[in-house]
Amino acid sequence: MRKISHFPVSNQENSEKFHFSADFNLEATTDAMSLSSHGGLLLLREEEEHLSLASQLAGCIEDKRIPYLVHHSLMEIPMTRIFQICLGYEDVNDCDRMRRDPMMQLAVDTGALDKELCSSATMCRFENMVTDEDLLRIQEMFVTMFILSHHPRLRRYERGHLRVSGAEPFQRLP
Repeated sequence: MRKISHFPVSNQENSEKFHFSADFNLEATTDAMSLSSHGGLLLLREEEEHLSLASQLAGCIEDKRIPYLVHHSLMEIPMTRIFQICLGYEDVNDCDRMRRDPMMQLAVDTGALDKELCSSATMCRFENMVTDEDLLRIQEMFVTMFILSHHPRLRRYERGHLRVSGAEPFQRLP
């Protein structure tokens, strides 16, 4: 079970345990101070693990950052942004407020539960480093995700070519 260490839990008797998956449990108390109002992030995290949207986005973007200056992984930044937008925080400047939110830290899962997420300045630099070529790769990724979600017979995707199981070349799919 994951716990955030810098928030004390006052009374273990008024706690309830939630089980989201085999390796992810959450314990919530009703009498402790309010930690976060973003409990839906855990459901978003489960869906993110299913879709792998952040890692696919990260794979489309060429990382031109200087390695020894990097504090946040290329997957962590878009995942943070996706979760913020889903919660209704559309502005980049909301990153400064959300970077210390314990539920956001838990959902993004940077490996260290008390590690702050990226700032608005980092998010702004990230959004501005995306090139036209990166945008084309992202577009191709979204189109591929759409096609694969509607045609289960499509097996795998290889650099611009969809492989169809059980279909002849140029055969129209139903």
